[in-house]
Amino acid sequence: IDEIDSTITLPFTDDFFALIRACYNKRAENPDYQRLPLALFGVAMPSELIGDVKRTPFNIGKAIDLKGFALEEALPLADGLAANVDRPPVVLQEILRWTGGQPFLTQRVCQLVVDAAVPIAVGREAEQMEALSRTQVIEQWESQDHQEHLKTIRQRLLDNEQKAGYLLELYRQVRQAGELPAQNRPEERELQLAGLVVKREGWLQVYNPIYAAVFNDGW
Repeated sequence: IDEIDSTITLPFTDDFFALIRACYNKRAENPDYQRLPLALFGVAMPSELIGDVKRTPFNIGKAIDLKGFALEEALPLADGLAANVDRPPVVLQEILRWTGGQPFLTQRVCQLVVDAAVPIAVGREAEQMEALSRTQVIEQWESQDHQEHLKTIRQRLLDNEQKAGYLLELYRQVRQAGELPAQNRPEERELQLAGLVVKREGWLQVYNPIYAAVFNDGW
């Protein structure tokens, strides 16, 4: 079941997840129910899925945190860069340095490299990738039609006025310090779900340099 976060505002959300939980509970009585696994894809915490405080929370699921592409995982993308760069693996490594391996953003920047008017030359990979990232992604991003990814992050940060102040203050602390020890607070999880912050080895960090430059102190 994809885009599970879109169900949160539906009038029958609690009943929907209660039905899933009922199927799970029936495994104790009917082994056939063990043949019915369910995977829920989206951006939500399990505690959000049943909102009625009078009902048992949706506590049977196991959350899976997705990681960004590592270099070896992203190497197939290098083949698509060959037409416009001299050293595709080197350029891909620079792309990942800017995107942190975030899948959508990584593919977006790869496409920008392919479409660039000036090929990326040997020895200039870092310089040209910085220029491309700044001019095509970071600068004036709010006025660009194709920056829905960044606009979605902004919307998730600001949509709930009661939470926005706490989220922005925590994000400011993470960004200015470089990293903060994770304490499993709700605000930390919200920033992770928004995609802006990632937890690495017990420390909160801004996901990548592009996000840090876009959502800067001025913003």
